[in-house]
Amino acid sequence: LPLHDALPISAGPVGLFDATGAVLFANPGVFSAYGEGLGLIDRFEDRAAGQAVMDAALAERMTAEVHRMVTLKGPRWHHIDCRPVQDPVTGAISVLLNEHDVTDRVEAEAARAAAEQKVAMAEARQRFLSDMSHELRTPLNAVMGFADVLSRAGLTPDQMAHMGRITAAGQDLHTVVEQMIALSQRDDRGGLIDLAVLTTPETAAAPGVPAAPEPPIE
Repeated sequence: LPLHDALPISAGPVGLFDATGAVLFANPGVFSAYGEGLGLIDRFEDRAAGQAVMDAALAERMTAEVHRMVTLKGPRWHHIDCRPVQDPVTGAISVLLNEHDVTDRVEAEAARAAAEQKVAMAEARQRFLSDMSHELRTPLNAVMGFADVLSRAGLTPDQMAHMGRITAAGQDLHTVVEQMIALSQRDDRGGLIDLAVLTTPETAAAPGVPAAPEPPIE
């Protein structure tokens, strides 16, 4: 592309560089974004990416990509158009870099993606809680039912005491299951942290610790 046809009129940074990346021309947008004398590669937060862009141009390939650039205002996302241009007199290849700040668009897209991920995680959490609680309810109902049957089977006082512990623990676990089902039907309010409400002093006890007073021995 001839040099006189390559220099666009743009409010954004437009720079022309030699084969080493040194500045040959810079429009006012360059000075506003980068100050003076900053070479092509030094503008890129990822210098390897900047080198790849320049190498592509020197190999007479155009690049149109979004990169994170180091500006006077801090890191900014720029859409770059980088292409080779030919000096009409010497025939030497130079590199033309045209930039457009797209930080607002990139950050908006990132925020939308994060929000969508949060919703997906909340839905997965709710499905997990709902499935697990329903799977627990069926065997728990069986345990409570058989405990009730055994409690009427003429047990000894010691056996009745153990049965009281089983029944009390089952009731505590039943409460936890019901809370999990209710929680799975709510909107997300902080992920799995909400599970803390399911732990009570009674449900926090390990097996073998009495969950209810033993009945008196007659």
